[in-house]
Amino acid sequence: MQNTLYLVLPAYNEEKNVHNVLSSISSDLSEILEHTHIIVVDDGSIDETYNKCLEYQNPINLVVLKNPINLGLPKTLESGFKFALSKTKDDDIVICMDCDSSHLPSQVYSMIAQIEKGSDIVVASRYQKGASVQGVTNFRKLLSYGASFLFSNLLRVPNLKDYSSGFRAYRAKNLKETLNKEGDRIFSLKGFACSTAIILSIYRLTNAKISEIPIDLRYDQKQGASKIKIFTTVIATLKLLGFETFLAKKKR
Repeated sequence: MQNTLYLVLPAYNEEKNVHNVLSSISSDLSEILEHTHIIVVDDGSIDETYNKCLEYQNPINLVVLKNPINLGLPKTLESGFKFALSKTKDDDIVICMDCDSSHLPSQVYSMIAQIEKGSDIVVASRYQKGASVQGVTNFRKLLSYGASFLFSNLLRVPNLKDYSSGFRAYRAKNLKETLNKEGDRIFSLKGFACSTAIILSIYRLTNAKISEIPIDLRYDQKQGASKIKIFTTVIATLKLLGFETFLAKKKR
């Protein structure tokens, strides 16, 4: 790996998971660990997440940021991305992954390979051949599939099927350019719909080339309650879909 990798991990009440996640990163990414920086953003956790991160002793390049109170995923992503982008060069890679053990660090190698082949964004997707999803309820699967169907048919972004996956790699140049043009507005949507807004903004503003790899999603490995607020996410996603559909029609 020739460029530097920045892993952004939003965390809220992940004291039961964070040590395992950092250990997995340390072992699974051992080949590129000296070129890897881990940025954990603790979103005002009321458990021992922050202290567990500080106690981690293995030799990794780790920075722990902390929101004074729980601000939600959008603000947490904003903090992590802005910190990473203050350090990156254009061809460096920024990867966002969950801090609950559901995303496997070993898949980072495939994401980097796609970036090095010319992609600007790589999504670990539930809708690619070979994907595996374990521990997710049928209701959550249905919501995800419904969102994918609507976005795919109304927006038709090339090579993008999984619009809501939070496990993604970005070329730093495209992320920077989008922030410069759009500002903090890409972090304005509530909840997990923010992740969808980010990828659509980058595609629309930088004509980013997107590719996907099949995800190995392991919700069965996470400990603790889910942080997703279903109703809030659905409403925000539908608002985003309407806005992006309007922009797409206007562009045509």
